[in-house]
Amino acid sequence: MQWRAAAPGLGLSILARNQLFVQLSTLVVGSTFIGTGFQRVSSSFLQKYIRWPKSCNNLAFIIGCSSSIIWAGGGLSITHRAMGDVGSLGLALWAGALYMLCFACVTQQWQVYILNAVLLGPQALAFPAISAIKSRLVAEHEQGLLQGALTTGKSIAECIGPILFGFLFEAFSRPFEGDSGDSGHSQFASRIPILIAFLLCLPLLCLTAVIPQKLANFEQQLLDRTVNIEMENLEAEDVSLLDPSQRDKLL
Repeated sequence: MQWRAAAPGLGLSILARNQLFVQLSTLVVGSTFIGTGFQRVSSSFLQKYIRWPKSCNNLAFIIGCSSSIIWAGGGLSITHRAMGDVGSLGLALWAGALYMLCFACVTQQWQVYILNAVLLGPQALAFPAISAIKSRLVAEHEQGLLQGALTTGKSIAECIGPILFGFLFEAFSRPFEGDSGDSGHSQFASRIPILIAFLLCLPLLCLTAVIPQKLANFEQQLLDRTVNIEMENLEAEDVSLLDPSQRDKLL
């Protein structure tokens, strides 16, 4: 690997190699930004407006992990056969967006448990789907470079998301003049950052609708390029087998 590819930050240029790379990196970085921001807001919302002791948090965590394991173990192969890698990624993003929309209406503990059981598991399909798509975009010697660039983008999003959404939650959850901090108006306003997270998911869902065709076109271009190179190599090999006088005539 060249030193420019190994230097921190310089390898990010691979994410803008073509339109397909830009869209894939937007999905990865954008979903990470929204997901980490939503986690920051959701935990603060539960602690502030829903009776949410440590036992409830532990139970919700166990339910979410169980759902994720079930989907990663059995649902992954089924969705891959039925919808492919991009379809699995789209399902994961749809589940995440619907989770956020429903979470904005949560008023009881059991509602969080149901959301974790039904909609948290499918989101586990995102990572293997992205990994499979990524492996089809670049050659083997560039796999590490692309993975490193995506990891860097995700790390930046993981830093910015909680900060920005935390600021939004604090801004919208401030009590109105004359209201107490736990009034109905303040509770409703504190749900706005959650709805913002849901709305930010919609452009990413639109991207998943156009990626399959662009991915197919990209793979067809790679196949045509490979075939042309092989044909040129065969022609060069055939010419090299001729005696010098015949080779001079062809050249």
